[in-house]
Amino acid sequence: MTIARSDFGSSALNDFIVLTGGCLGPQIRTGNACDSYSCSSLTDYVEAYFPANNSYVRLPNLPRLRFRHSSEVINGLLYVIGGRDGNDQLITQIDIYNPTNNSWSTSSYTLNGWCSDFSTFVKDSQIWMVGGYYQSYEVCSGVAYFDPKTGTNFTPLSSNMVDARGDTCSVYYNNSIYVIGGFDPNNNFTAPVDTIEVYDFNTGKWSYGARLINPGGDKACGILNDRLRTFGGEGKKFNGTCYYSDPETDTEEFFFTTQSWSQEPPMDTARFRFAAEYFQNNKIYIFGGQGERDTVNDVYPTLKTAKVWADSSARTAASTTATASTGSAASLFVSATVFWRQHRYKESIQPKHHETTTAAVKKRDVKDVRILIQESARMKNLSEGWLLMEWTEEGSLFNYARCHPVSPLFFSIGRDVARGMAYVAEQKMVHTQLHAQHILLRISSGAVIAKITSFSECVKDGTKKKGNHSTTRKDLQRWSRRGNLNVLTSQAPGVIKYGMQSALSDVWSFGLILLFIVTDGTKSSSQAIYNEMILAEKLPIFKNSEMKYAQLIMGPAGAGKSTFCDTIRQHCENIKRPVHCINLDPAAEDFRYPVSIDIRELISVEEVMDELGYGPNGGLVYAIDFLLQNLPWLEDELGDYEDDYLLIDCPGQIELYSHLDLMKRLVDAIQGLG
Repeated sequence: MTIARSDFGSSALNDFIVLTGGCLGPQIRTGNACDSYSCSSLTDYVEAYFPANNSYVRLPNLPRLRFRHSSEVINGLLYVIGGRDGNDQLITQIDIYNPTNNSWSTSSYTLNGWCSDFSTFVKDSQIWMVGGYYQSYEVCSGVAYFDPKTGTNFTPLSSNMVDARGDTCSVYYNNSIYVIGGFDPNNNFTAPVDTIEVYDFNTGKWSYGARLINPGGDKACGILNDRLRTFGGEGKKFNGTCYYSDPETDTEEFFFTTQSWSQEPPMDTARFRFAAEYFQNNKIYIFGGQGERDTVNDVYPTLKTAKVWADSSARTAASTTATASTGSAASLFVSATVFWRQHRYKESIQPKHHETTTAAVKKRDVKDVRILIQESARMKNLSEGWLLMEWTEEGSLFNYARCHPVSPLFFSIGRDVARGMAYVAEQKMVHTQLHAQHILLRISSGAVIAKITSFSECVKDGTKKKGNHSTTRKDLQRWSRRGNLNVLTSQAPGVIKYGMQSALSDVWSFGLILLFIVTDGTKSSSQAIYNEMILAEKLPIFKNSEMKYAQLIMGPAGAGKSTFCDTIRQHCENIKRPVHCINLDPAAEDFRYPVSIDIRELISVEEVMDELGYGPNGGLVYAIDFLLQNLPWLEDELGDYEDDYLLIDCPGQIELYSHLDLMKRLVDAIQGLG
């Protein structure tokens, strides 16, 4: 773009895209609160981007400074609506651009009683607005429309969204409204919404759709080839004290036919509060926005760059930079385009030539040189040692199952995996790490291709691990914290106990893959199977492994939790059993029992109220969330009581259980610690 900006409007008009107003300077800190950032300067600048020759042309300025607004085109006219002025006041005027005479005018109708930061779409030559923020940033749950022909002034829809939300994006498709992401007040704006809501005009009812893979507010979205695409957006990052805006790079694709999401290759630049616009050349153009926080100057810079998203017939993606052009037209696409696919430990490249995917090539990471050499050596031992493979745009079977039904693909995936494992067995090798994250998928026109990866884990049939082969519960805990529990539990019990790798152990892992498929990923090869075995004591290696036993005492205030803890403590002492009481109520004051571990040594409600100005309820919610962010503290404290019985006295505020998921997450975390 010719200027860097965020919070602006964009609309496709004739053969160009119009970019209007916005925030010109960076977002600067204006207060002591974590989220006290404001636009440093506004602009009335208007420019048109011409995709045909990759050039920008300046248009007449807006009649007024405006940002956090929207724009739509109806009957050849551009309508700019909503937003705020330099004093952060809602703008009620509707400005209209006429390309015929290249001039602006202001409608006689006004936008009274509505919001800023809403999303818009066009239906039946009407501008529809979804959600947003009122003057004092109260969240709006309404949906309304404006009819330029009749001047109908934003008549509300018969029913509002289930959840009030602002900073959302929305589209209209097949007589339904799809509202994606955003922020709501339920969590004090500390986390974006991961749900989408769907309004069906046929039934007149709202319903929830499939959840986003990566939640975000201020996402940009558009429909391309009958699929919804979302780009970037704003997440939240907690630094131990505050929640900061965290720009995202993710791209997701929503299939209307299956009502499911798929992860797409990410953008190369994290951004939020930007614009995305579908154009008639079957591409989506992405402009400007705010980038990642400059921690040195404590600002969020505005961006000048623009990108292009396109689909080929094979559903491959292309990306390029759309910059201001002078003189001859610049080519939008280079002869080969590269996309990065992020993995946990390594990256792959998708080389493309003339928008035709040829292969996936693994990027060599200096930290992974040993693994790369090991994988090359394993592949060299196979009779067909290719190091290139087809690009599998659906990603791993594990990630695919998070947003698609898998069971209909049972036969195809199972057949391909079985063929791959048979080939490995013919080479007298054992894969050792066959699980859903190492099965990559390519799906096109109903046909499925499954590929096995991570051949660096292959060993010769009959190989025995060196050293101690027994796997203790501490090993499970350590791998679980690292996110690697599925690596262990894809292996057969004999491998875990005796360390012997064989073709039979790969058969066990293959069976878990089939179970994962037929249950649509609800029973994976991670904890479900082994939890059952542990409970049934079917694995001898777990019988004598170390395990902590505890009771979590929950109930509303005054129910007698502390009395119960003290009674059980006295009973354990009478029978000579070691017992310790743990207080997880940051608002507690007095105890009838000695406290061995006290959350108030980490954080207390009184401290939160004094330092942040929260009330008692808000302070308690903040304190429990702070504990979840600092679980290593709890783990270190619990580590001193390996064999003792633990009584965990929990807070009694009902909101922690009924309205928020904090206690559920805390219980899951404690269970994960063993």
